[in-house]
Amino acid sequence: MKKVLILILFLLVLIGCDNKSDPKTEEIIPTEPKTEEVIPTKPTEPVTDTVTDIYEEETPINISLPDSKLVIDDSLDSKTYYLWTDENKLYVVENPVTLKSLNGYIKLDELAHDIDFSTSLDFGVTIDILVFIFEDLVDYLKLHSNATESGEYTFSGEELVALVKLFIPEENLSEEIIDILKEVGDNASVSIEIKDGLLKKINCKYFDNFLNVECAYMDNVISQIDVEVSFKHTIHNPENDGDYLSYEIKGSCNIMISDMSLTINLDSSLKTDSNNQELCQEVQYDLLLTANENGITFNGDIYGMSFSGSLSIGENLKLDMTASYLDKSYTISFESGVEIPKTVKNDLVMAASTDIGGLYQKIIETVTKKFNWEHLI
Repeated sequence: MKKVLILILFLLVLIGCDNKSDPKTEEIIPTEPKTEEVIPTKPTEPVTDTVTDIYEEETPINISLPDSKLVIDDSLDSKTYYLWTDENKLYVVENPVTLKSLNGYIKLDELAHDIDFSTSLDFGVTIDILVFIFEDLVDYLKLHSNATESGEYTFSGEELVALVKLFIPEENLSEEIIDILKEVGDNASVSIEIKDGLLKKINCKYFDNFLNVECAYMDNVISQIDVEVSFKHTIHNPENDGDYLSYEIKGSCNIMISDMSLTINLDSSLKTDSNNQELCQEVQYDLLLTANENGITFNGDIYGMSFSGSLSIGENLKLDMTASYLDKSYTISFESGVEIPKTVKNDLVMAASTDIGGLYQKIIETVTKKFNWEHLI
């Protein structure tokens, strides 16, 4: 149940946290800053004054979550946790509070250290850049592919290798990678269909494997994306040809987009076959998700875990979810904007709290060192 709790906590932090910048920043007046004479290396190079940048102070990031309640019920046991923020710490305290109950906190400023909440994307500029990239790609297709009057561009062999190399950093293009690309290019083909400046289809084929993408538009705005994939591969032991492992991936994904909602329907499977019966299995990956201005509804089956639920988004968050895995069922509910009992939220409880984030990091470091996984980090 603790693993389930940790996963839910990080999800709730990402969904429910509201960053607030502290409007009060102290003005720092430099005391006789020393300025050095700047000698430009080129006559045309402008000399910029960077003294003011030296004394700029970063605005602290304050992250807050409304007082919230989380309940996890696994049919045999029920746990209730209260969550709140104080001085950039997310407290998670089990109710009732005992010596053995969970009482900890996560330092949100450390969690957000690598995330810049102070800036926002300029979607107008981003779209303009994507348009320029798309226009350049169309020009490249016209010059380097077997084009047809219907707007279909086909790549294979050397043309396909040259196209793929455009998306790989030059420093990563070793001779081994180039040889692999050539082998793939000799047995693969890519077809791209563009009409009226809109991407309609992408068809990729490698031996009997394929990836097909189709896009539909309404008033020149994309409204539907259909994806279908089939991939099968077999690995043989070079020392024993009877020792093998083959895996097959099949799937389809439908995405419906409108002004008011987004719907994602995923239906896929992974099947493995081997002379070792322990490696033989077939797993389904299904997901149906619908999002609108009021919230999200979802249900699915991923790697043997079935789940369904809804997330209401308004002044407060409310999550209701059921899940089952390995003959065990869970009922999970979360609600923000609740009143926390004073027996749970008080100075004594917070003073006795343990740094959950630091403890989790120590566990990861210990396991990594014990099993010699440093090269994976």
